[in-house]
Amino acid sequence: MHRLPFKIVIWIVLMYTGAASAQVAGDALSGEIPSATDTFAYVRYLNRLSAGLIQQGEAEQAAQYATQALSMARATGDGEGASLSLQTIGDSYAYKGKPEKALSSFIRSLKIRNSQRNHKLTEKLYRSMAVAFARLKQYPLALKYFHKSAQQQERLKQRQQTLAGLSPDEHMPEADTLPDTDMTEDFELYDNLLEVTADDRLVVDRDTIMILAGDRHAGAMTLSEITAPFDDNKKAIAYGVLLHFKQPVAGMRKAFTGVNTVGHMFITLTKFNADSGYVSRTFGFYPDKDYLLSATPLLPSSSSVFKDDAGRDWDELMATFVSKRKFNRILRMVMRYSRRKYHLNKNNCTDFGLVIAGIAGIQIRDTKGSWPLGSGNNPGDAGQSVREGKIEQLDQGALFVYPGQEDIR
Repeated sequence: MHRLPFKIVIWIVLMYTGAASAQVAGDALSGEIPSATDTFAYVRYLNRLSAGLIQQGEAEQAAQYATQALSMARATGDGEGASLSLQTIGDSYAYKGKPEKALSSFIRSLKIRNSQRNHKLTEKLYRSMAVAFARLKQYPLALKYFHKSAQQQERLKQRQQTLAGLSPDEHMPEADTLPDTDMTEDFELYDNLLEVTADDRLVVDRDTIMILAGDRHAGAMTLSEITAPFDDNKKAIAYGVLLHFKQPVAGMRKAFTGVNTVGHMFITLTKFNADSGYVSRTFGFYPDKDYLLSATPLLPSSSSVFKDDAGRDWDELMATFVSKRKFNRILRMVMRYSRRKYHLNKNNCTDFGLVIAGIAGIQIRDTKGSWPLGSGNNPGDAGQSVREGKIEQLDQGALFVYPGQEDIR
């Protein structure tokens, strides 16, 4: 009985919103509107409406509808509807470039959904949380939630196979393992270790996580600062690799823009230990300029240096887990690069990143472009190929790509 006035409010709001949101909302409303007495269906209807608005860039309006849906779901005890509404609110924050607020909503959604069995919705939530953690430069947490997302995908496939009359393990890998690694079920991040305080601070296992705000460029790193911490004499249960791409112009296949904006490709290496600790390093390959014009089209060669990129922003991201053998191969390649000269055309930051990707079993096509007096692999073309799905995975393990096709708006 309380539903009808709320529906009238929606129509009134639509009359005063912009053309884009009105068109999207109108498309959603053009179908069959749920009955005024069916609160369960109407909450999901509002969330579908909100998702459509986010796709059109109307994140503010989407958040308003999702918030209204959240109130209705809570009032009627609809846990899954409330969880979905919080996830949609988080999506709207993510679209507006506010990952900390997005993650706050996602964690609140997760706390509700712990009692739910909807693997598809949970998989999307875990993936969204992984991206938010990566945006906040909390890469070990991002890797763990990418893993949890992959677990949900496998469970969903197993369920679909069971419904189709196939044996769940006939053609499917174990859901709780990661491919080509030494890990066991001990590799878990229990959701109850995540909390959000009243002032929206994020707490993981009683520790408030540090958020690196802005695009922070740090100084040089020695080889020992990168590799020595991984030799900690602790049992490892997983090894993760992330590839980061910062394009000169996000979403465009351009090798450079302006005078000196060439983008950057860098990597993160993470070793997860059996004691729940981890070691992680984020860094890239740079020129260590010998002369003023070193590492430019006029003088492309230069000495090289590794730099700490833990605070750098990125446009595209790829992540995977590798075996101990491959992780050690990557560390040996880092050692070799510490002795190699930088060359703008044939041994730059992207060349380094692509070599690491190759060891991890990832090949990216169409990574080369040109610039005055030179050409070669570059972050603009490599990052755009990630966006376009020009990727070949040589291993059987899960590969996580952002943005995926579902993220391109």
